[in-house]
Amino acid sequence: NCKIHHSVVGLRSCIAEGAVIEDSLLMGADYYETDADRELLAAKGSVPIGIGKNTHIKRAIIDKNARIGDNVK
Repeated sequence: NCKIHHSVVGLRSCIAEGAVIEDSLLMGADYYETDADRELLAAKGSVPIGIGKNTHIKRAIIDKNARIGDNVK
């Protein structure tokens, strides 16, 4: 469950639950990360491709393959 208002979401974009995206452009990603890849990244302390949980993005342009973590405002 996330909220997207007046925004363009690109191909293969991953948006986690609780995210809010307003007046923004997300360019998407060149590839998907598997669940196993995402778990491995989390174990290493890295951020997977996409928008993290409870993140708020307003009036932004997000480039391809961007990694934005949880609870970013």
